Amino acid sequence: MASYYYDSYAIIEFLDKNQKYKEYFTEHQGILTALNLMEVSYSLQKHFGFKSTADILEPFLPSVVTFDLSDIEAAMKLRLALQKKKLDISYVDALGYHLAKKHRVLFLTGDKHFEDLDNVEFVK
Repeated sequence: MASYYYDSYAIIEFLDKNQKYKEYFTEHQGILTALNLMEVSYSLQKHFGFKSTADILEPFLPSVVTFDLSDIEAAMKLRLALQKKKLDISYVDALGYHLAKKHRVLFLTGDKHFEDLDNVEFVK
């Protein structure tokens, strides 16, 4: 059973060999969406110069969960509510945070927007 929802931030830190994230990926199971893989692929290409990311991201495929229209609606309501509190999170982050709660796992991230929110495992 999964323990964490892997935010794109956490995946990139793990792939960049940040030791603070190692245990979360080697000793625990997690979930994510294909949208997180899209964000990670973009980051690896833009910031690290990777030409291809398929081999790097393939091990994450078994952890991908799907979502439906009700999840999209709930995530966008959450995003709007957080914007009223001056927290401007991305669509993908709103969906991930919603899915973490839905799947009863902690949202693993180092994104400062989530530092003080509930249901978050914040790792700097």
